[in-house]
Amino acid sequence: KSFLGNSDLLLMFTFISWIKKGIYPIFGVSSSDLELDISKKLYFFTALTLTTIFTVFTIHQLIQGAYLFALLQFCIVVCTFISWLLFRKTGSTNLAGSFLLCFAVIVSFLNTFWMGGLHAPSLHLWPLVPLFTTVTMTFSYACFWTAIYVIMSLFFYFAAQMGMNFAPQVTPDAIESIRIVAIVSVHILILTVINYVRRINKNYRTVIAKQKDEKTNLVRVLTHDVATPMTI
Repeated sequence: KSFLGNSDLLLMFTFISWIKKGIYPIFGVSSSDLELDISKKLYFFTALTLTTIFTVFTIHQLIQGAYLFALLQFCIVVCTFISWLLFRKTGSTNLAGSFLLCFAVIVSFLNTFWMGGLHAPSLHLWPLVPLFTTVTMTFSYACFWTAIYVIMSLFFYFAAQMGMNFAPQVTPDAIESIRIVAIVSVHILILTVINYVRRINKNYRTVIAKQKDEKTNLVRVLTHDVATPMTI
């Protein structure tokens, strides 16, 4: 409180409350649902984060006049929401995540192809793939989708080495503007995801420690209650 101040704390809690009341219903969840199911919590966080970042990209690229790229980013927003509905229906993060990544691979390739290939700003977003897949999917699925993006990276690298030129479909100023937005977004998202996972881990370690103490106390009480009549 001494650092933030009462007004800032009130603003922060108001914002959190707005997310719970305004955003949670859109995704069809409640706070209690997320607290009881860690897989749902992680996938919800992933879906919400991707929806937010690609909505920002959509708006930014509309402002830059890159309407085709804005349409591609908006497709990711729609696919992310559909993947969340698929996850709620099946309960499988592997299936829902793979559905989303099928479209993400196509959009990523087209973005990079139409922005000049190896030097396209969309490449800055690709390191998010192993981050999000490792958090929400099994390791084999995470390796598969990461390998897909590695292969695409190598394709654009060797294409540039062989002299293949990809003509950018937007102005250089627009590309640099998109690049800085992508770099800032990657830093914020990596920091946010790691902090979120650490917080979940800390919460569950606290719960486990509490349950362990309760079991120890229960055994101690039962041992005392049984020992007395047996001694008599």
